[in-house]
Amino acid sequence: MPSDRPDSAQGPAKPNPRNPWSRLLAVTDLLAEGDLARARDALDGLTYHPDLDPEVLQIWRDQLTEAGVLRGAPAPINRPAEYQANRHGLWRSPFRTLSVARNVPKPYPWAMALPGFVGAGNDFSFLEDAATALEPALVRLPSRVQVVWIAPTDAPTQAMPALLARLVAGLAAQTPIVPDGLTVFCPASLSDVQAPFEIRYRTDLPFQPAAQAHLAQLTDQSDLILFLSGDVTLDPMVLARAGRLAQLSDRVALPLVPMDASAAPGKGGLITPFTPELPRQSFAGRYPFRDMVGLNMAVPARLLREMRHRDTGALFDPRFDTAGMAARDLAYRMHARGVWFVPLRVPEMAAEPPPPPAEAELYKALCPNHWDRKRDAWHAVSKVSVYIPAYNASKYIERAVDSVLSQDVADLEVCVANDGSRDGTLALLERLYADEPRVRWLDNPNGGIGFASNSAIRMSRSLYIGQLDSDDCLKPGAVRRLMTVLDENPGVVCAYGSCERIDAAGNYTQDEYAWPVFSREKMMIT
Repeated sequence: MPSDRPDSAQGPAKPNPRNPWSRLLAVTDLLAEGDLARARDALDGLTYHPDLDPEVLQIWRDQLTEAGVLRGAPAPINRPAEYQANRHGLWRSPFRTLSVARNVPKPYPWAMALPGFVGAGNDFSFLEDAATALEPALVRLPSRVQVVWIAPTDAPTQAMPALLARLVAGLAAQTPIVPDGLTVFCPASLSDVQAPFEIRYRTDLPFQPAAQAHLAQLTDQSDLILFLSGDVTLDPMVLARAGRLAQLSDRVALPLVPMDASAAPGKGGLITPFTPELPRQSFAGRYPFRDMVGLNMAVPARLLREMRHRDTGALFDPRFDTAGMAARDLAYRMHARGVWFVPLRVPEMAAEPPPPPAEAELYKALCPNHWDRKRDAWHAVSKVSVYIPAYNASKYIERAVDSVLSQDVADLEVCVANDGSRDGTLALLERLYADEPRVRWLDNPNGGIGFASNSAIRMSRSLYIGQLDSDDCLKPGAVRRLMTVLDENPGVVCAYGSCERIDAAGNYTQDEYAWPVFSREKMMIT
């Protein structure tokens, strides 16, 4: 079932999941596009393929290394695991502690020590460390920057030229990175403002189709986009600070935050644009998208290209009319993709006007979180997605799906990936759930359990993701119990339960998985 939300589908065609050579060809296509991070991930996924000799894989690894040399810097760092891998040899490997008193489940090797957790929540400190270590290479990378400004809707028309003139002066003073162009969305005539870069004027809204096409063109032709809305004062190095991390990672967004003028030296030290954000001050909570103030954010263009709708190419949901709510929706979709939010201080930012009620309701429907959704009801983007990989599952798939739909939680959906079934599984889904908006599915060629699971997970747009095999079913109340643990414990990232084995009639036979104390080792082998 198609979705009307902007979503990503950029990049080369999907390879045949069972054919390693077509997957290697996809790696070559990604390298040709300059997408080194995705090429590295795709190549890592073939490391242990039984039909590929190490010598063959080394050919593509050499191509990846050569691409990094041509780029002038290593592939982008998007996850803490890439930081821990220490592929560049510029930092020490994390120290691993071995405890002889721990209860290690068999067959996990008793003498194997796991590294500590890195990057919990929105802890982007590993990006700061990596940017410092790789800075000599990063500063050599080109940085094409486009700026988009949405004029404030609550300011008088006669004030617009002065606001634009001050913004242009701030952009012209940027060093050492200067913008290549500025797009102004404003219904008033502002063409008399002069600038050392190209200024394009638009009288429509940035969320309308023609404007979205213009924004898509900007993302195709640049490396970094700086979105500004309302009255914003910039210091001369804001683009340099944004570009530093945007060149390092494809999974980072830099929302603007105003400096706290009330922070005296005795209360928190001298606050400047270069002061690191204090813990729990902004974008450090569990829902960083709720901290957006207008559409004020610097984003790598490659990330924006991934966020565009697969069919229309639109970056923003066209149903929005205000910058603030559109910004929160975009930030939520990036948050759901694992993007890191690094606050970028600027001297001043005007407060955001309250959104119209209809805009606030649309945002609430598209951005699930328990602060904004106080009542359990189904929404277009549900709070929980339960994914089901299915191969020749016609015998049990109805019981599995219905066990999710019958949960005492309304705000959920089921995402099914049909893995090339030949027993009528797809036809059964179409017959039973064609009119059920909470059930979505896609049909893939056969690729195995891992391929089907990943495909189903990518369908999800929810805050929480749960897993269910096609021949299993959820007990009543399971989703609510697990969801409540996550709601009430912000530091917990995974909640799981035990399970029971049943016979074909659904009768209990024995306990299957019962490990009540959390164990990383147990989760790695079960």
